[in-house]
Amino acid sequence: MTIEACKRNLLQAIDDQANRTIALSGSWGTGKTYLWKQVQKESTDSSIKLAASVSLFGIGSLNDLKMRVAQALLFSLRADGALKAQVAAALSGFKKIAKSIHSGFGALDELALIAIPSMLRDKLLVIDDIERKHDKLSIDEVLGFIDECVQSYNCRIILVLNDDKLADKEVWEQFREKVIDQELRLETSPQEAFGIAKAIVSTKWPLELGAATSICGITNIRILCKIIRVTNRLLDGHCALSINVIERVVPSIVLLSAVYYKGLKNGPTFDYVVEHDAIIAATSRVIRRQAEDEESEEAALHGQWDSLLADLGIPSSGEFERLVVKVLQTGLLDTQEINGLIERYQLDGQILGVRSAVSIFIQNYHWHPEISEEQLADEMRELVAGAEHIETPTLSYLIDVADEITGDWLLGQQFVKSWSNAFKKTYPNGLQRPEWEPHQPIHKEITAVLDAAYARHSNVITLVQACHHIRSNSGWGSAEEHLVKTISEADYEAEIRSAKGSDLEGLLYQSIQFIIHKTSYEPHFGDVAERFITACKKIVESEPDSRLTKIIQRFFKARGQEAQLQLKGTDQ
Repeated sequence: MTIEACKRNLLQAIDDQANRTIALSGSWGTGKTYLWKQVQKESTDSSIKLAASVSLFGIGSLNDLKMRVAQALLFSLRADGALKAQVAAALSGFKKIAKSIHSGFGALDELALIAIPSMLRDKLLVIDDIERKHDKLSIDEVLGFIDECVQSYNCRIILVLNDDKLADKEVWEQFREKVIDQELRLETSPQEAFGIAKAIVSTKWPLELGAATSICGITNIRILCKIIRVTNRLLDGHCALSINVIERVVPSIVLLSAVYYKGLKNGPTFDYVVEHDAIIAATSRVIRRQAEDEESEEAALHGQWDSLLADLGIPSSGEFERLVVKVLQTGLLDTQEINGLIERYQLDGQILGVRSAVSIFIQNYHWHPEISEEQLADEMRELVAGAEHIETPTLSYLIDVADEITGDWLLGQQFVKSWSNAFKKTYPNGLQRPEWEPHQPIHKEITAVLDAAYARHSNVITLVQACHHIRSNSGWGSAEEHLVKTISEADYEAEIRSAKGSDLEGLLYQSIQFIIHKTSYEPHFGDVAERFITACKKIVESEPDSRLTKIIQRFFKARGQEAQLQLKGTDQ
């Protein structure tokens, strides 16, 4: 039952004095403890107001359990003066007797345990986190203690637990019949859970977050709080975001955060989400169904994931989804990068309009036989002007569809030209190769434009700069990798000849590492060691008496690499 219904039933169960032990169960994080605290806060019943609460988290023995109960009861004495005086008298009398037997008894903290009968009598005790107890404390010991409290001290017990996680389920089932008088199971709705979470962690986007978390069916309040915090961290600092931007980014943040914090049952993986493209997915399913007699379990699961993504309004993933994954996995937020993306979405609503139009076209192409191919071609022509805002895998797919629908390649080439012109204008100095390579096929003409941009970007840096970056960071980016991997012997020689001072020092120091640690660098940079050696040999052979030749010879010999230049007989 939902929180409100469960609250009413819990109060009714407590009012019925025949119920000595009441169990409040439910899944982890769905608000059981929150529900009890609400009942206690709102109640006017003194027994509920003065109820003592104890958590079994980590408790490993019955004695530890009793000590935890004693501490909780002593804390509640502040509000009950009569019981406080009664317990104090009991403890005082016991101390006198204990000291007469042995003087050490006066210092024992366990004296509080002796007062448990007095403190528990006619009291209401709440025991929480039963499933999180230590393995050394068995469930039958816990339930035996509960039975003793009820039978001997006329105490009433409320058990709060996640029964799905109980290890001793067989024992629990046996004692459930003998000890539990009434059991209530809390089934919190996603809407209720989010209502609690947003009261704990405030946000500027409650409606959008609430809608997305409800679609995902998330009822764990702790996870919902984490999702809200991630959203706030990514989006705070921006002025009023347009509804288009919010609808673009919030569902992706919710889904990826839910995946990371394990808030979904049989949910998609990071890789599946960041590589998602509804067009490719729909086409693949059609092909599989034609090729297979029965749908495989994996295909059925992927179909469920695609439906979830569609319900969230995520037709395809891109830069933003990859950035969210990076933030979740590393905890590091590149403010400039996220701001750039958000501002791009914010200032250019055309991106979202194009995405929406593409999604509508795909739906019409796949599932609306009443729409003619001529009408579909007209829809595609409307998309050409916004080609720059279409993700490259989707764009590649549209080019193939255009060729199919029109029977020629002219419309597809219009897509290529529109996208290519805008891309080159946006990235005149090239583009850094992304960490995530798309798994979906990219049209060959789109690939050629991208490769040229990656090459232009790598040419922006020099070999000296690349070597400095590799040496300083013990790593490299795509620009450094591309440059070092592709630089020719002649260009290597020219870089060495033009370098001076610290530039020459850094270039030679890092380059010699390519030789010394050849097996480590070769998978990334190819035969760069041989290209470096050849470049140095050409300098030495062409200018045997120059200062640069002597520096190179001395450098190689000092590191035991003189054989690479065949300089064994050469002086320093």
